[in-house]
Amino acid sequence: MPQKSNFGFIPPLELLKFWVDNGFWYDRARCEVKYVKDMQLLGAMAPPGGGRNQFSQRISACFSMINMTQPNDVQLRRIFSTLLNSKLADFGDEVRLLGDPMVAASIEVYRAVCRELLPTPSKSHYLFNTRDLAKVVLGVMQASKSFYDNREDLLQLWAHETFRVIGDRMWDPADVAWLRKQLDDRLSSTFSTSFASLFEEFAEQVPLYVNFLRSNMENPPYEPVRDMTALKDMLTEKLEDYALEPGASALDLVLFRDALHHVCRIHRILSQPRGNALLVGVGGSGRKSLARLAAYVAELKVLSIEITKTYRLTEFREDLKGLYRQAGVAGRPTMFLFDETQIKYETFLEDVHNILTTGEVPNLFPKDELSGVLDELRGSAKAAGAGETPEQLTAFLFERVRTNLHVVLCLSPVGETFRERCRMFPGLVNCTTIDWFTEWPTDALYEVATRQMASETLGTEEIKQAVCKMFVTAHQSVEATSHSMHLSLKRRNYVTPTNYLETVRNYKALLAEKRSELLSKCNKLKGGMTKLDETRVQVTDMKKVVQEKQVVVAQAKSNCEELLVQVVQDKRVADEQEKQVNTEAIKIAKETEEANTIANQVSAELDKALPALQEAEAALNVLTKKDISELKAYSKPPALVEMTLSGVMTVLKRPATWEESKKQLSDANFMMKLLNYDKDNMDDALLKKINKFTTNPEFTPESVGKVSLAAKGMCMWVGAMEVYGYVAKDVGPKRARLRAAQENLARKQAALASAQEQLAIVLAKVKALRDKYDESMHCNKTLEEELNDLTGKLQRAEKLVTGLAGERTRWESSVGGYQASLAALPGDTLLAAAFLSYAGPFPSEYRDELVKGIWLPQVKLLNIPASENFDFCSFLADPSNVRDWNIQGLPADSFSTENGVMVTRGRRWPLMIDPQGQAVRWIKSMEAQCGLKVLSLSASDMVRQLESAVQFGQPVLLSDIMEEIDPVLEPLLAKAFIRRNNQLLVKIGDKEVDFNPEFKLYITTKLANPHYTPEVSTKAMIVNFAVKESGLEAQLLNTVVKNERPDLDKQKNDLVVKVAAGKRTQVELEDTILQLLATARGSMLDNIELINTLDQSKTTWEEVNESLRVAEETTKQLQAAAGQYRPCSVRAAILYFVLNDLAGVDPMYQFSLDAYNGLFLMSINNSPKSEVLADRIKSLNDYHTYAVYKYAARGLFKRHKLLLSLQMCVRILQAAGQVNAEEWQFLLRGGTVLDRSQQPANPCPSWISEEAWDSLATLDQLPAFKGLANSLESVAGDWELWFRQPEPESSELPREWEAKCNELQRLLLVRSLRPDRVIFAATTYVANALGKKFIEPPVLDLGETHADSTALSPLIFVLSPGVDPTDALRKLAAEKGIDNKLNTVALGQGQAPIAQRMIEQSIRNGDWVFLANCHLMTSWLPTLDKIIEGLEAAKPHERFRLWLSSSPSPEFPISILQRGLKMTTEPPKGLRANLLRLYNGITDEAFKCCKNTDKYQKLLFALAYFHSVLLERRKFRTLGFNIPYDFNDTDFSVSDDLLRSYLDNYVVTPWGALKYLVAEANYGGRVTDELDRRVLSSYLSRFYCEEALDVVNFKLSPLPHYFIPEPGTLNSFRDYIVTLPATDRPEAFGQHSNAEISYLIEDSKAVLGGLLSLGPKTGSSGGDGGAGSRREELVEAIATDLLDQVPAPFNLEAVMRAKQDDPSALHVVLFQEIERYNSLLVGLRRSCAELLKGIKGLVVMSVDLDQIFEALYNAKVPSAWLKTYPSLKPLGPWTRDLLARIEQLARWAEGTYPRLYWLGGFTYPTGFLTAVLQTTARRNAIPIDTLAFEYGVVNLEERETTAAPKEGVYVKGMFLEGGGWDFESGCLCEPQPMELIVVMPIIHFRPVENKKKSSRGVYNCPLYLYPVRTGTRERPSLMGTVDLKPGAAESDHWVMRGTALLLSLAT
Repeated sequence: MPQKSNFGFIPPLELLKFWVDNGFWYDRARCEVKYVKDMQLLGAMAPPGGGRNQFSQRISACFSMINMTQPNDVQLRRIFSTLLNSKLADFGDEVRLLGDPMVAASIEVYRAVCRELLPTPSKSHYLFNTRDLAKVVLGVMQASKSFYDNREDLLQLWAHETFRVIGDRMWDPADVAWLRKQLDDRLSSTFSTSFASLFEEFAEQVPLYVNFLRSNMENPPYEPVRDMTALKDMLTEKLEDYALEPGASALDLVLFRDALHHVCRIHRILSQPRGNALLVGVGGSGRKSLARLAAYVAELKVLSIEITKTYRLTEFREDLKGLYRQAGVAGRPTMFLFDETQIKYETFLEDVHNILTTGEVPNLFPKDELSGVLDELRGSAKAAGAGETPEQLTAFLFERVRTNLHVVLCLSPVGETFRERCRMFPGLVNCTTIDWFTEWPTDALYEVATRQMASETLGTEEIKQAVCKMFVTAHQSVEATSHSMHLSLKRRNYVTPTNYLETVRNYKALLAEKRSELLSKCNKLKGGMTKLDETRVQVTDMKKVVQEKQVVVAQAKSNCEELLVQVVQDKRVADEQEKQVNTEAIKIAKETEEANTIANQVSAELDKALPALQEAEAALNVLTKKDISELKAYSKPPALVEMTLSGVMTVLKRPATWEESKKQLSDANFMMKLLNYDKDNMDDALLKKINKFTTNPEFTPESVGKVSLAAKGMCMWVGAMEVYGYVAKDVGPKRARLRAAQENLARKQAALASAQEQLAIVLAKVKALRDKYDESMHCNKTLEEELNDLTGKLQRAEKLVTGLAGERTRWESSVGGYQASLAALPGDTLLAAAFLSYAGPFPSEYRDELVKGIWLPQVKLLNIPASENFDFCSFLADPSNVRDWNIQGLPADSFSTENGVMVTRGRRWPLMIDPQGQAVRWIKSMEAQCGLKVLSLSASDMVRQLESAVQFGQPVLLSDIMEEIDPVLEPLLAKAFIRRNNQLLVKIGDKEVDFNPEFKLYITTKLANPHYTPEVSTKAMIVNFAVKESGLEAQLLNTVVKNERPDLDKQKNDLVVKVAAGKRTQVELEDTILQLLATARGSMLDNIELINTLDQSKTTWEEVNESLRVAEETTKQLQAAAGQYRPCSVRAAILYFVLNDLAGVDPMYQFSLDAYNGLFLMSINNSPKSEVLADRIKSLNDYHTYAVYKYAARGLFKRHKLLLSLQMCVRILQAAGQVNAEEWQFLLRGGTVLDRSQQPANPCPSWISEEAWDSLATLDQLPAFKGLANSLESVAGDWELWFRQPEPESSELPREWEAKCNELQRLLLVRSLRPDRVIFAATTYVANALGKKFIEPPVLDLGETHADSTALSPLIFVLSPGVDPTDALRKLAAEKGIDNKLNTVALGQGQAPIAQRMIEQSIRNGDWVFLANCHLMTSWLPTLDKIIEGLEAAKPHERFRLWLSSSPSPEFPISILQRGLKMTTEPPKGLRANLLRLYNGITDEAFKCCKNTDKYQKLLFALAYFHSVLLERRKFRTLGFNIPYDFNDTDFSVSDDLLRSYLDNYVVTPWGALKYLVAEANYGGRVTDELDRRVLSSYLSRFYCEEALDVVNFKLSPLPHYFIPEPGTLNSFRDYIVTLPATDRPEAFGQHSNAEISYLIEDSKAVLGGLLSLGPKTGSSGGDGGAGSRREELVEAIATDLLDQVPAPFNLEAVMRAKQDDPSALHVVLFQEIERYNSLLVGLRRSCAELLKGIKGLVVMSVDLDQIFEALYNAKVPSAWLKTYPSLKPLGPWTRDLLARIEQLARWAEGTYPRLYWLGGFTYPTGFLTAVLQTTARRNAIPIDTLAFEYGVVNLEERETTAAPKEGVYVKGMFLEGGGWDFESGCLCEPQPMELIVVMPIIHFRPVENKKKSSRGVYNCPLYLYPVRTGTRERPSLMGTVDLKPGAAESDHWVMRGTALLLSLAT
């Protein structure tokens, strides 16, 4: 920071410097100068290095530098001791004295941490500063006096705070152990204790400290957690409370040990002033949920942003404003939760970084908004005394924000992003406390499983523990398998704690479900068996019952007759007696009625007195002891009170005096006496006495109550007694009469009762006899009925028992099976749960490896009961459901069935990887009846449609998503439901929607290998639906059989239906039988309906069983018959996967399975028929193979067509077992030898290169090539002869190897020795295996392509540079007669609506639409995709066609490519194709219009050949042109016009004018390189000459095929062109045959690399961490070696002093070169040293260091080191080259002028050559510009040159490319075959005076600095030209060869 630009400067600093220098900036918007006055610039920076860039002295010159040193230990002790001692001042002595030593110990730990825990690349967040020290001290200052009264408590707190601040960021257990050791050392040395003894009560672990355990206290203490169970219970309660909060969705958390730790850590941070947290962990580790819980416990409001599709910086700033208003204006403590999925733009993080560091986001509030915010804040500021000016209010706002706002950042450590962000935004580490969420360790995983499984019953505790261990094994094995899959298939899969929790929950749910299901089935069968057993017992007992019943029936008849006589006699007596009793009863009833009348009268009169009595009693009841005491207290009572009590005494018959009254009042039972008074026996005298009182007018309750309430009640009582007395007196006589009547009545009733009793006895006797008689009769009848029924029962019982005997046997077997399944449930459910959670992303082979290779053996090892042959589908899938899925389009293979189960049974929504569209088809069919909605993320109404579906419970298919999922879906994916008032809601965007439980979400992607982040993997269940070869093979076999043998297919389908129906019937029958048995009440033998139903069911069962047996036999026969067609399906499946793999080569090569199925059907219908099956299969395979080749080749670029042929060939041969896997892998990879010490010596180093010998040595180890190395040594001459052959692939191999090697093995030899001929050898291999037509791609025929197309599928041109298909399309439209119906739109800005409108019109009218350059509008292509998808529904006109063109683009929608017909458009390749194209474009009129026809025809052909040669010459790369040029047909047509014009106007051919206008002006106008223009002139000089006109069949090249035909018709020229070779040899271009070697090697590498990329990848096992550490070790070793090898910089001053006596120009060059090399050496050594520090963590890895690290790892030279001089060498050769350059300079610096100069060793060779000229000029006193070099070849070895030349210099180390060198003659010559580079002899560069030199007999050979002949803009590669003798050839010959000298090679 700040970031450097590409050119090395730092733009922000340059802008500041501009202001410092000039005092203004330019306003670019208004185009005016803006002066900034009265401003001072204050800058701050950390020292450069690590993540901080060095900047130039130009910048530092703008500032006055002040160095702020780090505080030393003394200063730190003073600062922090002052703080801590002031806190501990009022603590006890034991604690108070710890202040200073604790600060000293903290500083020691801090220094050790800074010294040892360094920020290595893998621990880039290990950045510590004094803030961390302050946090430790601040943590200790949370101690409270009342709870910390001894030194141990405070030391424990100190250790805890150190661990929290420093230890929580550590993911490496070794670092945690190191920190513990540091604390132990400090405790031992400073406090005389140890870590173990200090934390003995906590099992030697640092406990958690919290301040929320004592919620009942106002200021709860910060104390250690001593009871983890209590903590867990409390947090669980808080978790439940949180879920009840309005608008909150329940947190899915398991509070195990680690989770509790994280909650407490986060809470601790949030509780601290300005506490901000950085939570680092992968998605799904619970960071956000735990942070929310911690915030809830800390009573903080949580705010988080809601990302939407249109969320940009503006929306983010608006959310931040809301955050600032809440925290700053409202003053509410707030937690801002922000995670990496919300970082849509890195500027978001920059704003958050500003909040962390300063609390202020620059320009967050515009001025108008800020004033409103400050006005709201004014009151609070005034109350706080913060001032009222805008500046003070703003400062107060930001201070409040920093106080109330706690930022919690959740970042993932996956990838390089985290390290990059830590580097770019230091505040993320400096201003937060880090809590690293490590991968759950084994014990944590085990603990979670144990807690979750606590309530489960699995038989024994041992099994439960083993299951918990197995959960851990499964989780860890999936992590390892994911890594293995990444190495092999480059497919990422992340495993998070969420997957683990899901596995455990799945296990519990599945266990309960399967238990219930199996027990239900088992109990149903057991119930049926029990019923059968009961029936069998009943049958055996039945005969005894019959005999006994017969005796009983006879006896019963006799007893009945005797009873009848007795009953009749007793009945007569009873009737008489009953009559008498009834008469007496009537009489007594009358007397009873009279007595009742009297009683009623008495009662009525008494009722009159009762109300007064009750009122009096009520008044007495309310009196309390207090009231009585009040009366007693009167010494002289009031008159009314005394009168009242006298009345009471009178009633009580006591003396009516006050003394007596007081005496009675003192009696405790006084009140009871009044209440229980005998009121019925008051005589007249007493009533008279009472009357005296009651008649007194003052003796009323009201009057008395005014004096005393107690007396009032007594007054009422006296009155009531009088009333009652008089009433009782009147009623007395009536009572006496009533009493007499009642006594008489009682006597008579007693007599009657006695009579009735006697009567009852008689009647009972009669009834008993009658009952006995009835019972005997009934019993007799029942026995007779039973007797009659017994025979029938016996018959039915035997029928039932024998009929269901077979069922019983089967049921017993089934029960045994169910019980075995129940016993195996612990293991089977475990495997199923793990499979359901983890297996989705894996292909079938990895799934099998997990289940059968890892999980099942481990389950057995742990003795967990499990099935021997566990099958996931059988365990979880219902066969009837699977059949339905197959009917709905799910393939029937096991892999697809597994996917079906996971999609329908998973807890998460499925995200299906579905490149072939099979999942989409199945889902659409399966959910069609439920109103499935198919949505796309790009649809404008997607959110609205989704809301509707969620509300109404409709399934949704979200199709064709890419690697990023719209954040709007996050809550729905995470199932973050909100419960409110019995409502279940989910948030979609900013809207809360009712969630319908019927809603289902399916997501699919067309991407074959997408990379989904852990966050997505956690929320969605990724299921890999990519079709497998076995599954596709079965589908294609069905297709073949359906078309070839429809009878078989119909029979098979009928059987499938019949078998399904039969099995369903069997199940239904068994259910019916069991249902009837289960619901039968009593004995089954009585249930005739049951017996008949069972008999009928049994018969039906047997019929169905027999039909099923027949069906199974027939099915086997059908399968055998269908299996005969398997070779066709195998071939077709292979070919589909060949096409499918091509997408890895180019993203445009997409082929849909639907289209392929259509192609296969076409092949079946169109291929030759035959009655002989073998012939038919062969013809179909041959036809379809070529059909696939034609279909695919049409859409491939030419460079990939051989790749397709070769891949098809090898895959077909591999299936036939004709390809050795080792040999094929060798062809792809070649030989790699890591340790050459074990390798035999190269026998022929002169012609076998090191690389070739590596390959041959490796090849020698293959069985078929044993003895190859010996053969190369013994018959080296034969092998060299073969090696030198122009076409070794078709030449005979030496000796026995010709007969020994097959086609592939021959190809391996070519690959090893002649890699340039691999393509030709591979072409031959394909032609021999498949046929010649597979190496001759069909020419694109638009008419044929149009015929193959339909209105529903687009036709897509895949473009190449320089080719426009528009003309060809217009021509086709004209041929079809619709040229006026072709609508063309070139896509670009604003063209989308036009294109859309045009498509809509054309669909109706049947027009053609051509959308050109689709790659320029990739943002609109998803809309186009939807239009194309909707074509079928739109029912377009059958003539409608949609044509598209696009350059290859990875953003082009896969679905369009899969639906469409693809055609590649490429310029024709080869001279023949180009000539033919040019002549096809010439009309007869134009051909004949020139007056001088013969001349014109010949020179026109020469011009066409010239044009074709220029186009094709580019393939020779630097030997062709220095710069590739795009010559086009316009150049040819203009030159043609010139030729015709000049020939018409001149009698004598104007060769000079023609050559100049064509080569220099027209074609040369495009040419920017002078030497390339020279090539054009050389060609045209050869083609345009008199001989071209005079000589018959004038040769245009050394090859006999290429000549100028004699004049004739246009067709004669075309016919001649057709005879030219299809493949051009280099000689046709004037090149040597060696010229094609380099580009052929490159092409071969491209083909082999393409094949390698199509095959499965292999990689070593091991974790990423291991790989990372190996990378670091390797780079560290390289950097160390470089530091050891590369010398220190030269002492330039010393060299200059040593050479000061000789101030020659050459010495100036030496000084300049030393200076440049010094710069390189300093930079190299510094960057290596920095890199070593970065790897060790001593400095932060900067971007530059990262680039150097990557370069060294890949053995490349870092770009920063190439600024001194350019080079293409890999790191090793470059280093050796550098050392040689340094050595040359060192020898020169230490000695005198060298004898020979290595020109390539100078950074600027031109400078050296200029110095040589200057030296000569000075010596001879002549102007330098009159001098030039003369070049002489010195045929001496370096050691033979004993002295430097007198004039000029000897130069060595030059290389000749594009020619050979004749050492004897000292001239150019033809190179040897395979001789690409020749080392030149020493050349004498001798300065001579300029004189006109003849160019004849000399070739001006260009001299280049390195193989890139153009160089760069800053460093051109051309150093000049060197005159060489051309030998036997002319100089033009070498110009066309591209012959040049190089100072440096690429190796």
